[in-house]
Amino acid sequence: MKFQLPRFSIFAILFLLLFFLLVVVFFPSLLEVGELDPQYVLGMVIFLVMMLTLVNTSRTTIRLRLLAEVADSIGRGDYSSRSELKGDDSIGRLAESVNLMANAIETSIADLEESRGKLEQSGTKLEEQNEELSRSIDLQVKFGAFLSKIASMEINVIANTAIDSLLDLSRGQIGLFFLYDEQKEDLVCLTRRTLDQAFLKNFSDNGSMEGLPGEVVRQRRWLNLEDVDADALPDINLGFTRARVQSIYGIPVVFQKKLLGVVILAGLSKLDDATRQALANHVEVLANSLINAVTYRAVQKQSIQLEDVNRELLAAHKQKSEFVANMSHELRTPLNSIIGFSGILLKNRKGNLSGTDLNRVEKINRNGRHLLSLINDILDLSKIEAGRMDFLFEDTDLIPIVRDVAEMLQPQADAKSLELIMDLSETSVRANTDGHKLKQVLINLIGNAIKFTKKGSVTIRCEMLDASKQRVRLQVIDSGIGISQEKLDVIFEAFSQADSSTSREFGGTGLGLTISRSIIEMLSGSLTVASEPGKGSTFTIVFEGVSEKRRGATATHDQKEEAKEAVAKSEKSEETGTPSAQEKEDRTSKRIIETVTAVASSSATPGEDRSKAELRRILPITPGKRILVVDDDPDARDFLIQYIQELGAEAKECGDSTRVLDLVREFKPDLVTLDIMMPESNGWEVLAAMKADPTLSHVPVVIISMVADRNKAISLGAVDALTKPVAQGEFMACARRSLNSDEIAGRRILVVDDLREYQELMKHWLGEDKNDIRTAGNGKEALALMESFRPEVIFLDLMMPIMDGFTFLREIRANDQYEDVPVIVITAKSLSSAERQWIEARAEKIFVKGEDLR
Repeated sequence: MKFQLPRFSIFAILFLLLFFLLVVVFFPSLLEVGELDPQYVLGMVIFLVMMLTLVNTSRTTIRLRLLAEVADSIGRGDYSSRSELKGDDSIGRLAESVNLMANAIETSIADLEESRGKLEQSGTKLEEQNEELSRSIDLQVKFGAFLSKIASMEINVIANTAIDSLLDLSRGQIGLFFLYDEQKEDLVCLTRRTLDQAFLKNFSDNGSMEGLPGEVVRQRRWLNLEDVDADALPDINLGFTRARVQSIYGIPVVFQKKLLGVVILAGLSKLDDATRQALANHVEVLANSLINAVTYRAVQKQSIQLEDVNRELLAAHKQKSEFVANMSHELRTPLNSIIGFSGILLKNRKGNLSGTDLNRVEKINRNGRHLLSLINDILDLSKIEAGRMDFLFEDTDLIPIVRDVAEMLQPQADAKSLELIMDLSETSVRANTDGHKLKQVLINLIGNAIKFTKKGSVTIRCEMLDASKQRVRLQVIDSGIGISQEKLDVIFEAFSQADSSTSREFGGTGLGLTISRSIIEMLSGSLTVASEPGKGSTFTIVFEGVSEKRRGATATHDQKEEAKEAVAKSEKSEETGTPSAQEKEDRTSKRIIETVTAVASSSATPGEDRSKAELRRILPITPGKRILVVDDDPDARDFLIQYIQELGAEAKECGDSTRVLDLVREFKPDLVTLDIMMPESNGWEVLAAMKADPTLSHVPVVIISMVADRNKAISLGAVDALTKPVAQGEFMACARRSLNSDEIAGRRILVVDDLREYQELMKHWLGEDKNDIRTAGNGKEALALMESFRPEVIFLDLMMPIMDGFTFLREIRANDQYEDVPVIVITAKSLSSAERQWIEARAEKIFVKGEDLR
């Protein structure tokens, strides 16, 4: 570096020269010099200043050049170059700033270099990640395609699809799939993929467990042949050259530790970890598809076997059904005659049978009915097991059903001195159910309660279970022998009772409760039991009810009472004069009728329907009615004809089903009774042919058969269906209903009731404009009226002044002239068991005001 004077020395010399000149000019005596020429002195000063300026300029130039060299070095990229200039002047400070700038630039460049290095590394990693992601996506796409392709139930299709996909995934050139036969403990090669058929000689043929596939089976794990001596691996012929195989993989196909097969893959490259994992996933899917296909094949095989077994079972079931049907027919045919003719003999109309004979006939009749009950139970159980029991669901009031069953079984309770208690809801209890089937269940439950109760009572309870009326509960409660806890479930099993002593003491087959629970469950309900030995049992039925909103409006007893109050208030507000008592009564009755009729106008009330149905059942048929009896059994025709003759109708019999249509045209019957099981043509075909003929379709038909299906009969056009053997009362009621099926008209009816509004109500319901309806306020008036008016039916109240219904009923039954006139009792009185039994012996039916009669 060149020599340069420090800045402070130049100023010092300059200061000294100026000081010397000033001393020479102003104090020459001090320097012992003479006077100097001022111009000379000024020139010297100027010269010195110029010299000093020149020296300073030269020094500044040199420093700037040195600083410029440093800047040039930095500009050329030598960021380590620094200026050594110092000083407090501008150049010194500039040099310091240049050095600071160079430091910053050098640091920034170093940071940039480091960042660029990191960026290059990141870019490299990103490329690797992108490549890995692309590979992963490609593997996923292939995996998805593999899933869609391998969805098959054919093992060969699965094997071919799997090998193609696995070779594509592994970029291999050789692929084989062996199916493992577990029973033979052997491998079967299902598919091969190779570029060199000669290569396959390295693998064992089918039926051998040697070599790599067999070793995979034994070890149940992946076996890899790679990273071994190159000479140990075989060559494959690529067509244009030969290449050494780099890897061979033996992969077990396993599903839940169950070996299904072995996959062999060979290729010219080794597999990376991602490909190995993808292969593992593919093989796992292959295992799932294989197990499905193997299972499907086994199921198919079993299905074929089951079809064969099922055909055999169907044939056996058909034979069983035919046997049961034939046996039931063979058994019930003689039973039909036994019960029918013994019933006729029991009436002893000619009076030629002694008491002993009648007792024996009664035993024949009773045992015949018992045997019939057993046969019916077995048939019902067969129907339930076969799922062939039909149901007719409809809006049903359960109170009348309970009353009917209680009335039917009251004599059994009375015979054992048991109190039969009905704890029934004050309002109607309605449910969407099959009333006929429910009645069958109640008969069984109440009959069992009476049978297993030696003393005490049997209570029948019917009520809504909640305020919304969505559930109904029926209970049969007895104070009988009870059932132990461990036997509560056994009693619902077929042919089971609590213990063997029960069967010996009380009898029965043990089918009743089984059938009852099955029927209730088919009605979407439940039947349960709670019991304690020695204290009795409670059987409970619960099922869906029908709320008032769903049922619609009907006129109840309470509504009629409200109607009375409304009429009274209306009369009070409308009265402008003073009408007579009779006029008030007439107007009150009229308004009650109008009010009740308006309430019930939206639909026919159940009470009205039941009243008219009961009338059709009770009213005698008009003279001249004709009934054609069609049955291939002459005994069945014989006692049905006797029933018909007692009805007062004319009967004609037919034993040939092929002549029915001709006889109907010739005889022109008002009713046809038709058996089903007949040779040549069965009853269903005859019924269908009658209803298809416009000239015969109007004739009512009643099915009377051992296989009477009421729902089917009605759907095909019959008016009713009765099951053989049919009781005389049941047949005569059905015949009256059918023959009186037209609108009730031209009948003589007597209404005996002290309440004028009920007289008017009955007249309105029964159609006073079409029938000759007379009324009486008490029994005495009724007897007087009957001297000139013989009624065909009497509606009788019990609680009346002067002569009540009990006395009136006793009087007419003691008179031969009126002993056969049917009587329907209508009362609001709560009857005791003795009163009800007394009335039932003398009247046809008992209705309760406000409940049964609306």
